[in-house]
Amino acid sequence: MEDDLFSIKKRDSSMELPIAAILDMMVSIIFFLLLSTTYYSLTFQSVPPSQTVTINDPLEPPPRSPRLLVTTSGANITAVLNWSGLEPGVARIKTTLANPMQFDAMFSERLAQIVRQFKTKFPLEKSIQIGFGSDVNYQVMITTLESVTPLIKDVALLSYVETEALGLETAE
Repeated sequence: MEDDLFSIKKRDSSMELPIAAILDMMVSIIFFLLLSTTYYSLTFQSVPPSQTVTINDPLEPPPRSPRLLVTTSGANITAVLNWSGLEPGVARIKTTLANPMQFDAMFSERLAQIVRQFKTKFPLEKSIQIGFGSDVNYQVMITTLESVTPLIKDVALLSYVETEALGLETAE
């Protein structure tokens, strides 16, 4: 009898699966999948493209969405201010800078002039989108922002990819 107590028992050739560990893993996976799909559906946002304008109230005029696109080619700077709405329009200036790394008062004044004309025509407009091409240097960006912000306070910046795509449309 003592031999039976301390003897090593022979195991069967079949292994037992650890059911508790498998159930723990399955419960964790189920909760993870439930929570991740719920979180995804709560955080999913549909953002329309910037060109799409929906009008809910037919009595309210559509927004103008003014955009100032600044691109450079060598020493030449082109600034295009375009807007949509009931009275769409475009204003362009083209300037050649003597030194693109220095402040140019003539470019700043001409840019402020076309923004001032727009603001005079549409005094209730409070925001503008400004886009710079990928090759526009820092001095031109600062000059543009300093020319526009005294007249229109709310400024949204566009990416250079969108600026160059929109610049090709307005160049035609």
